[in-house]
Amino acid sequence: MKWIQQQDFVSWQEALLEQGWDSMAFNASALIYQGVIDPHHAEELVPGLLQVAQQQSKARMQHAAVT
Repeated sequence: MKWIQQQDFVSWQEALLEQGWDSMAFNASALIYQGVIDPHHAEELVPGLLQVAQQQSKARMQHAAVT
């Protein structure tokens, strides 16, 4: 909660990721990869989807390498 009060959104997202949270962009990218949804349609529903999903994938890989 302290990150929200301090508006430190990067730390907030990191804490959420450590607890197993997945964003809409991450979930949408997984569905795209599985062939369940069309990437162009998903991009319309989740603006910035491709950039956000890429950033989250990098963060997860870095976190996995550390643990």
